[in-house]
Amino acid sequence: MKITSQYLHMPGMSDDAKQSIHAAVAYAEKNPETRVHKMSLADFCRLAKLPECTPRQKIVSIMSETRRATASVRIVDTSFKPKKLMLSGSWPIFLSVFITATHVSFEVSRYMWQEVLR
Repeated sequence: MKITSQYLHMPGMSDDAKQSIHAAVAYAEKNPETRVHKMSLADFCRLAKLPECTPRQKIVSIMSETRRATASVRIVDTSFKPKKLMLSGSWPIFLSVFITATHVSFEVSRYMWQEVLR
């Protein structure tokens, strides 16, 4: 039997950064055919449950903070005694983040919702 465990690492991050990560990953998962997701600053604030009047510079700060987040996976085969580690790895959550005067664009790593080993 194969057991896959995924972890999200967000040490010391603000609640705004954590909310933004969860919202962006969920949005990307619902729109897997789109590689880079682009939306207005106001739409991003609604998505991440930030106050609509959040200034652009605060969004830049939040998204800079999110760049430290990583995800990791461990795949263990339990049919062996002792258990055999088949794969262990990690990756950044965001492959890219761009913020203009009016829009936020981001690309979430596909490993966030696709099985690592097929």
